[in-house]
Amino acid sequence: MAIEINKGSPKILDIFLEKEKVDNGILKVIVLNSRTMEPIPYANILIKHSLKELDFNGTLIIRDIPLGTNTLLAKRDNYISKEVTINIVEDSINELIVRLDELPVKKTFLTGKILDSISGDPIAHADISIFHMKKQFTSGVNGEYSIFGIPVTIDTISVQQFGYNPKKVNLLIF
Repeated sequence: MAIEINKGSPKILDIFLEKEKVDNGILKVIVLNSRTMEPIPYANILIKHSLKELDFNGTLIIRDIPLGTNTLLAKRDNYISKEVTINIVEDSINELIVRLDELPVKKTFLTGKILDSISGDPIAHADISIFHMKKQFTSGVNGEYSIFGIPVTIDTISVQQFGYNPKKVNLLIF
């Protein structure tokens, strides 16, 4: 298309652009802890067999997501996964807030004896602690101890008694 413009006479030329047809949309996903309403960093979003990871703020922007109905799966360790359906529309940033419920914390118990490493005699009133529980326990007069309500996790038990070297033992509690 050619337009003639005469020298010396100003001409106004309005140019109209047609909007490009977009086959895909933009989706902003925020994943929150349903109890605390805090963002869950590094949660995963699975959409159309493509895995995306949220940033440390619990946010992700997905570009080129197909218009129309899409199903997303939000997941993170120690949370119950959630499948969500969203309708993506063009000409806007679609926003989705997903709230994940925490998995119930499983707890267990630990029993045993604190013993002298040479004689095998029980050590009474030794101080025992499990790092993540932030509680102190004490062995009985026969060196026995029982600790209930230990969360299933990786942890460290520490034992101390006057006259003995302190001891730490790594635990994998499942």
